[in-house]
Amino acid sequence: MNILPLFSLPVLIDKYPNSFDDELKYIRSLSIRNRDHQQSGSTSFSQDNFILNHSKMKKVRVWIQEKINFYINNILSSSNKVFITQSWIVSGSKGQSLHLHNHPNSIVSAVWYPHLTREQSPLVLTQLGLPFNLQLKMKNDNQWNSKSVAAPLETGHLIIFPSSVYHRVEASDSDDTRISLALNTWTTDEVGNQDTYTSNATSNSKGFGV
Repeated sequence: MNILPLFSLPVLIDKYPNSFDDELKYIRSLSIRNRDHQQSGSTSFSQDNFILNHSKMKKVRVWIQEKINFYINNILSSSNKVFITQSWIVSGSKGQSLHLHNHPNSIVSAVWYPHLTREQSPLVLTQLGLPFNLQLKMKNDNQWNSKSVAAPLETGHLIIFPSSVYHRVEASDSDDTRISLALNTWTTDEVGNQDTYTSNATSNSKGFGV
């Protein structure tokens, strides 16, 4: 008997292999703010939302881009070249949470954790619809019936997932501050197919914005 994982969504997790003390020191020096439209008790964000464009983050950016390339080219088997767009710091102190959301106008999103302890709340990936569209009584959670999955992450880990996937972080009881770097991606390559009238190309020469 075989079980087919139908329409599975790949999530990549990998750990930065080198020391990043200097990068973490730089990240801790950045200005952090609460966004106006967020409720009290929500996480804080860096004022700069192109963190990975800075020279002090170059090594980390190169490594993250390599992992994105692997995800797109080897896991999705796509020939599109996908690049990092915005990147920002998310800081979560005791009692702070991050609301359920996804990332529009992005292909895949990623989060890198320069500081995360086991006591802090995990990143929870969530599907909005019910499995089988029913509230069945489950004996236990598994990969086939779970609506939410807490990603097994620790300091240094990078997680890459489709930007359409909803995710959240519950309020933490830890006195330590969780620090993460989130990012989005895009492509300048053609998306869609001219033969089926679904292309984003603006002329017969392939590519976006040509």
